[in-house]
Amino acid sequence: MKKITAIIVSLMLIASSCIPSFAYSKAETPVAIQEGDKIPVVIIRGMEFTGLYLNYGTDNERNIMGDINIGSILSAIVKALGVKLFTGDREKATRYITDAALEILDGYSCNDDGSSKYNVGKERFPGAVSQYDDFDDVVDSELGITRTAKDTLGGDYVYYFNYDWRMNPLDIADEINETVERALEETGSDCVDIINCSMGGVMTIAYMTKYGYEKIHRCIFVSSTFCGTYATSDLLAGKVVINADWLTNYLLALNDNFAYKGLIYSLKYTGLIKGVASLATKFIENNKDRVFDEVMQPVFGNMLSLWALVLPENYEECKQYMFYRNGSDKTHAELIAKADELQAMMKNRDEMLYKAVSEGMEVCVVAGYNSPVAPAYERSYVNGDVALETPLMSGHATVAPFKQTLTDYDENSAHLSPDKVCDTSTALFPDNTWLLKDAPHVSGSYGTETAEFYMWLLTSDAPDIYKNAQYPAYMQSGSDMNLEPLR
Repeated sequence: MKKITAIIVSLMLIASSCIPSFAYSKAETPVAIQEGDKIPVVIIRGMEFTGLYLNYGTDNERNIMGDINIGSILSAIVKALGVKLFTGDREKATRYITDAALEILDGYSCNDDGSSKYNVGKERFPGAVSQYDDFDDVVDSELGITRTAKDTLGGDYVYYFNYDWRMNPLDIADEINETVERALEETGSDCVDIINCSMGGVMTIAYMTKYGYEKIHRCIFVSSTFCGTYATSDLLAGKVVINADWLTNYLLALNDNFAYKGLIYSLKYTGLIKGVASLATKFIENNKDRVFDEVMQPVFGNMLSLWALVLPENYEECKQYMFYRNGSDKTHAELIAKADELQAMMKNRDEMLYKAVSEGMEVCVVAGYNSPVAPAYERSYVNGDVALETPLMSGHATVAPFKQTLTDYDENSAHLSPDKVCDTSTALFPDNTWLLKDAPHVSGSYGTETAEFYMWLLTSDAPDIYKNAQYPAYMQSGSDMNLEPLR
């Protein structure tokens, strides 16, 4: 149980994204766009948890994630329980747990200045995707969107940006700029479109902050972190919460299999999930600071990308907990200065985006809702897409907590969802924000109607929620990622 708690908290920090109904007809993927009308698109992917490699490109290359061996995990749990039961040595018992967590997660660790602790690399695609065979058979998420864009625009006009998501977004911005400049040079265009997914959202904000938005024609945020995350803001402040109901909801959302759901409901009604939550809560009360000091701080606390996701109103509290809880901390001075710079960037985000739009850049925002988020932090009651929270992915739409509906809304508002769960009138861009009910995180797999929808956003003239009856503000999705207007 103690192992489970430590791993849940760690993994969470990594994860740590209405108008009236209309008649529905199937979309046709935009194809055969005329050469002179093409604008190159740069697709900025999100966090790929298993996509980083130690000693990349050498004979010693291996995945950055340590081996998740069930036998080793169980062994750590048994040892910890045995020590606690027979010796009462809580410190030694906890050591077994933290050592097991670090065995899996240590490869992600960063130094006190935010640089990588180890020699880490990943596959890069600097040129247009026509130069690589990697995109011919891919299906899921960002890769599926990239393949669909390749079919729509031609591979010479599509660029796939991959990066080390742990690093400082303002440094990643330099790499994005290189890709943008290459796309402009190779296609002869004077602007690009950008589709950014998940963690790619905050990286795009960093690019616009550092290099401006004059070369962006249209920016499409997909399940994006461009407004930060509650998970990072809560967990870096030490606000770890394990709630039995939230845990049940999350487990149910992980798999649609009937037998699996039956098992989860059995665990709920027999009280086992409640017991697990209770034990986890007790462990957190007794060991939270130590787990943060020995696992969370060295593995995640030094990741500058995560500090960019902290909401400005929570930043000082997070900084106090992670760096100053045990007194002054001079070892992290450089990292804190960089985090301060990232927070200034995020505070200026809304003003920058509004100015960009007023000067001609177009924005589209797409997010999923009607799923829980991982049940490990104080605001885990929010509505989301399993990975990220809808209120922030949507650019501050008003969204009821998961399994609830709004109590205060304008019945006649064009921005109210038919199910009375969401109201996009409070979003940054109400007329350019689409919410997909039951959509997976970064949905858009190749061959799905969601992928076709993204191509409509990419290639249509000034798309908004009123322009196409097939694509209103609220659509019903699901695991198959096919769409119909929500009724």
